[in-house]
Amino acid sequence: MNVIILAGGYAERLWPLTQQHPKVLLPIAGAPTLCHLLANLSGIREVGQLQVAVDDAKEKFFAAANLKSAWTNPKAQLLLSVHSSNRDGSIKGPVVKLTELMDKCTEDVLVIGGDNVFGFDLNNFCSFYVARGKSCVAIQRLKQLGDVSSYGAPTLDNRGVVVSFVEKPLKTRYELVSTACYFLRKNDLERSREYLGKGGKDTLGEFTAWLAERVDLVGYLFESDWFDIGTREGLLGANTFLLDTKANREPDVVRGRTKVVPPVFVESGVVIKNSKIGPYAYVRAGSKILDSVVERSIIYENCEVRNGNIQDSIVGPGSIIEGRVSESVFGPNTHLLSLGR
Repeated sequence: MNVIILAGGYAERLWPLTQQHPKVLLPIAGAPTLCHLLANLSGIREVGQLQVAVDDAKEKFFAAANLKSAWTNPKAQLLLSVHSSNRDGSIKGPVVKLTELMDKCTEDVLVIGGDNVFGFDLNNFCSFYVARGKSCVAIQRLKQLGDVSSYGAPTLDNRGVVVSFVEKPLKTRYELVSTACYFLRKNDLERSREYLGKGGKDTLGEFTAWLAERVDLVGYLFESDWFDIGTREGLLGANTFLLDTKANREPDVVRGRTKVVPPVFVESGVVIKNSKIGPYAYVRAGSKILDSVVERSIIYENCEVRNGNIQDSIVGPGSIIEGRVSESVFGPNTHLLSLGR
């Protein structure tokens, strides 16, 4: 079995944080998001080769990320597949990238978005796929009807087969939401050439809807947590989930009247003085938290938060933040003085 991780895209919903930096390499709970996914994938024994599809403009970030340290499957190769831009300078979408990679895939393929954090073991999804013997898509069953307008909304028949698929539905609340996680039989994946040849849009959702009209696409239903880290809410939600279930690291040194409320992940070398950290705070190396409160937030490397109150926010590397901040995303090297605390 081959694996293709789609790790490209513009990630505009997190700009300016991801204007240069790939979103799948944004660290959460002590490691890049992509590394958490690789750790989940490492348990699938059937994997023979893993390709990470990236855009050529951001290749340098992946080359420096040391992804192989998170890939613990000794029988499978991890390779970087670099895709050039289109003639107009735009990046290629996921279906084109899959088509370019098909000649390197000799077996059925697990296609997965690199910006996913799953609460279930992907090895269980693999076992389901092997048992059903048909192309499959992972589908989260929501605990209550929800807005899935940023995703895909599938409908299943009594056999569990997708009979309709609405990409980014408008104003309608659904029970099921499709994730960018598919086991595709090689013959089904090869139909991407036909799809593109007929003018199909270069999006996974549109291709899924088209494919479901032509082959049996079986839904793998799960109710455990799932996060798409392409938004502030998704990135913070994934960080919270991982801190709750997998990672926790309290600060090495605290000074003055400092209170730590677990779970937190504070990297080595962080300076904390007269502050409250947590719950669900992730603070990266080189940062200073002085006379401040940081809750349910991510503070990236080499930041300084002073006389601040940071809630439900993401602060880009090299930033200096003062005052009260809530539900915000800041890009690298932001300097902000906010009145009031």
